[in-house]
Amino acid sequence: MASEGKGCPTMKAETHLTLPREEDPTEAIARFVRGKWSSDFVVGRTRSMNQYEREVSVDAHRVDLIQDAATGGRVFAREVVPDIAKFVVTTRPKQWLIMGPPPQQAFENLRHQTSRLVRKSERALLGAAHTEMVRIPVVQMALSPIRSILVYLEERGSLPLAELHKTRKSPDQVANYVSLLQQIGYARRENGSLVPGSGFPTGSSDRTPTEVYDAMLARVMQENYEFLQQVLKLTQMVGYLRWSNSYYLTAFSAQDRVNLPILDWERRHDGYYPSGHRSALEKIGQLQRVLDSGIVVKQGRGVEGDPEITERFFELARAEMDIPSP
Repeated sequence: MASEGKGCPTMKAETHLTLPREEDPTEAIARFVRGKWSSDFVVGRTRSMNQYEREVSVDAHRVDLIQDAATGGRVFAREVVPDIAKFVVTTRPKQWLIMGPPPQQAFENLRHQTSRLVRKSERALLGAAHTEMVRIPVVQMALSPIRSILVYLEERGSLPLAELHKTRKSPDQVANYVSLLQQIGYARRENGSLVPGSGFPTGSSDRTPTEVYDAMLARVMQENYEFLQQVLKLTQMVGYLRWSNSYYLTAFSAQDRVNLPILDWERRHDGYYPSGHRSALEKIGQLQRVLDSGIVVKQGRGVEGDPEITERFFELARAEMDIPSP
């Protein structure tokens, strides 16, 4: 039988196991992680490091039960999170020496990879629904300084930077707005002014000015969301993206535009974004504003995604997560 090192029961200690040579170390690791850490953990790939050592990876296999409120059916979605822990097996004359990380490191790796999955899903959703999101009144208000700059450049051809500094924005905020528009190619500096950049729309268009500016802001949101959130502190749009993503990531797991019960939607939001808990009253307000946007729609006892957004999102999510199309 395997024996554990004295430090193993503590959360900070590395895992040390010794095993008689007649036993299989890979099977012993599988039993150990399932019995001591989590029943979701299984042995993944193994590879030889040298003549005396091999590496055994541990994956997390989770089954997600997704309820469809419209049909009463259930979808079992299987999720595999690879390489959350790695053990090194060393050959000794009469035994195997197995060394691995402490359990909290495996759980931290699992949380980190889950967070990466959520961020990839957010990027896919921004690509699929940025046009709709930019029309949300709260988001429009957050982006209004950028819209004002774009309108000025369109109508007058150049905007003296001194005019920007006359606004109520701080010098750092002004510099960040300018940097953002330069990055995306909508503006460039010239003789102390901002002028339209190479990416600024030119020529005639069948679209109305509002549609043109909405399209420009949609591109700003799609390509620079993290900049908007972290640098410009435009956090008003964060809640819309998170609630919408909580539905669409669930639908992607089910590979279907499921009718998700509202309570399940709330529960999944709190699971994907554990630091974003709000009061029940705030939640209801956020949920209703997301439904008003049309990105997620109320249908019977549950909510569903917009058909066109869902189709675009599935395609972009597969690319983000490197999953081949069915």
